[in-house]
Amino acid sequence: GVKIDSYLAAFITMADRLLAVRENSGKFKLHYNPVKTTLDKMIGDISAKTDLSKASFDTIRNTSFLAMSFLIVAGLVTVGFLVVVIGRGISRPMVSITGIMRRLAKGDLNVDVEGVDRDDEIGDMAKAVKVFRETALGASALEETNRREQHQREERAKRLESITNAFAGEVSGVLERVTT
Repeated sequence: GVKIDSYLAAFITMADRLLAVRENSGKFKLHYNPVKTTLDKMIGDISAKTDLSKASFDTIRNTSFLAMSFLIVAGLVTVGFLVVVIGRGISRPMVSITGIMRRLAKGDLNVDVEGVDRDDEIGDMAKAVKVFRETALGASALEETNRREQHQREERAKRLESITNAFAGEVSGVLERVTT
């Protein structure tokens, strides 16, 4: 019975549905082919645009690499230039001050101190060297004054000795005459 009838009814329903799907499958293929052609064209267009975008990306990447390389080289050249300019701005005055200090150390006080008009550390060093030079000039002048005074004292002592010897000679001569 009843079970077989219900199985049979379910089978018939399923068979009807399968037949409907087969019938609609032909209709689907009929509608699918134009859609497939359109989809294939769209996929081709997208693929072409993707290739074009990739080529544009590669061009932009290469251009960016070249621009960055140029900027790096330009930056390095600029830094190198600044190092040379700043280095010369510091090293030349330092070499000059060192030469002046060497000449002062050797006793050459007729040297002109350059750079005292600068408002940086080099100017401070030049001012200190100028003070050293002026102090050395003062000490040299004092030493010369002391030498002259010593020489004058020695000359005076020689004159006094000469006068004393002359006076002693005269006194001896007078005493000899008086005693004879």
